[in-house]
Amino acid sequence: MTCIIGIKRDHTVYIGGDKIATDNDGFFHTIKDSKVFYKDSFLFGCSGSFRVTQILKYDFDIPSRDESLTDMEYLVSVFIPALQNKLEERKAVKNSDNGQEIADYFRMIFAYRKNLYSMYFDYQIQQSSDDILASGIGERIALASMKALNNLHPRKMIEKSLEIVQELNGSVRGPFTICDTDYNID
Repeated sequence: MTCIIGIKRDHTVYIGGDKIATDNDGFFHTIKDSKVFYKDSFLFGCSGSFRVTQILKYDFDIPSRDESLTDMEYLVSVFIPALQNKLEERKAVKNSDNGQEIADYFRMIFAYRKNLYSMYFDYQIQQSSDDILASGIGERIALASMKALNNLHPRKMIEKSLEIVQELNGSVRGPFTICDTDYNID
């Protein structure tokens, strides 16, 4: 389980998350590999399947972009189909109860061209009207705490929100990684 939080403020996107892996019995351990990472012109924060995260991080070539496409057109018509193909090739997808192919309950929050997006396990892409997104077991707590901490610097908002989620949910633990599109990492 995990918690990933993203926020966009003043043309910078910040994404933070924990580094815990848990099983169904509640056992957890800190992982070495971060769930928040840079790749090419993207900043990713991933929750759900570690396998899908590993494929995205180490085995997926981000497709080039035709500049005639809008950001959303590129993400929906080029980026996502390429990711789907890679996940199918690596057998990291399964069929949902209604037969739809899904990315093994994987979700990512990501920054592309200084904008904040979320991709759900069914490959839909969304943006939030208030530029705050969260995913994972602590999503609801994180979103509420981010609203309450809105007067803080975005990096501090994410840090405090992750601490609140950690206090209220046993499946989220520090250390936390917080990155931004200006390429700073904590």
